Amino acid sequence: MFVARTDITNLKVHVEELTKFEADFKERYEETKWHRERIEVLQPLINNLDWLQNYGIAHIANYILNYIELDQAVVALNISFGVVGHRAGYVECTMHVETAFDTQWGTRHCSVNE
Repeated sequence: MFVARTDITNLKVHVEELTKFEADFKERYEETKWHRERIEVLQPLINNLDWLQNYGIAHIANYILNYIELDQAVVALNISFGVVGHRAGYVECTMHVETAFDTQWGTRHCSVNE
């Protein structure tokens, strides 16, 4: 069987092209494999980010701060602080009156008790 020189040259060209294609394919496969490995590493972090955005600290803090019992406790504290502040102001005023008039000023007749 006789093979023409041009056929051999054409076959060599095709073999070179296939070799280049194979090398390019292997390189792209390795890049894809590397990217897939990176995605596998990053996927838990992406999931954690999604969780933080949906249920993160800001949402938990917002839930706690908007809790009705907390609102009631804050109101009770404000009322208590007002009473304490009123008592402290009344006691201070009593001290000034006692000093100014040199008398004992009683607080048992009023709503503020010592």
